[in-house]
Amino acid sequence: MLVRDVMQSNVVTVACHAPVSEAAALMSRYRIRHLPVVSGARLVGLISDRDLKASAASLGVESRASRVATACEVTAGDLIRPGVVSVAPTATAEHAAELLAQHRIGSLPVVEGDELVGIVTATDLLALFARAARGGEDEPRQSQEHR
Repeated sequence: MLVRDVMQSNVVTVACHAPVSEAAALMSRYRIRHLPVVSGARLVGLISDRDLKASAASLGVESRASRVATACEVTAGDLIRPGVVSVAPTATAEHAAELLAQHRIGSLPVVEGDELVGIVTATDLLALFARAARGGEDEPRQSQEHR
C-alpha cells in the first residue's frame, strides 16, 4: 500500500509568519499534535505539540512584560526545526512506518517536490496495520477477554 492511500489530504496548516498563538489555537481546535508550516503551498517545517510546550515554558521564565512582548513577536516559523523528515505520496506505507520509527517521530508531511499534499501519522499507519491484521475488515473483532 502506498502513502497516498493512507495519508490525510485535507491538512490543517499554518503560515510561516503566523503568530504562535494561531498555531496553538489550530492544534487545539482540530485536536492535532503536528502542524505543517507553509509558505504558500510549499512546506517549510513542522510544529509539534512538544514544540509549543517548550516555547511556552521558555516564555514562562521571563518577566511578565517581556513575556507579553515576546509572545506577540514569536511566529510559527520561529519554532520550526530545519530538515523536516517527509515522504512522497508514492512511497510505501512500510517505508513511512520505518521513517517514523527510525527518527522517533509521530508524523510525516507528504510532499511532491516542495508542495505539501498530505500528512501521514503513526495513528494512520496503526489503523492500516489493524485493518490488515483483520484481513481487511473495517470492523474490529472483539477479543476473547471482552466477550
